[in-house]
Amino acid sequence: MPRAFRLQKVLNYRQLREQEQRATAARAQREATAAQADLDGERARLQAEQRRARATAPGRMDLAETEQAQAYRELLERRIGERADTSEARRHEQERANADLLVRRQERRALEKLRERHEAARATADQRREAAFMDEITASREGRRMRQ
Repeated sequence: MPRAFRLQKVLNYRQLREQEQRATAARAQREATAAQADLDGERARLQAEQRRARATAPGRMDLAETEQAQAYRELLERRIGERADTSEARRHEQERANADLLVRRQERRALEKLRERHEAARATADQRREAAFMDEITASREGRRMRQ
């Protein structure tokens, strides 16, 4: 039985690919979190602006201020839509990266199981050789003792 696991280089490569995918998944997680934080920030700004508009007594703002406040709220609503699209895209990228990571883990784990089986078979073969050697020694001693 061969001593070395013949697929060790493939296993090393798969371990490297898994590490790279783990880094990609972590980056996707950070980007999804940042996009969601941006979206939450825009929503908070819109809510604050809406509260400010409700708190301002009617007639205390002139027409220009009212139009400016309305334009700002519309801008915030457009930005929220953009941020929501970005957040959704980042979330999908994160899911895809996590799925790819799972595949890479399964690939690596399959080779690790093969290596474990190889090592177990090698250990069994070593034990058999040692047992056969011990049997030979015992038989040799027994043969000498019977000749005497």
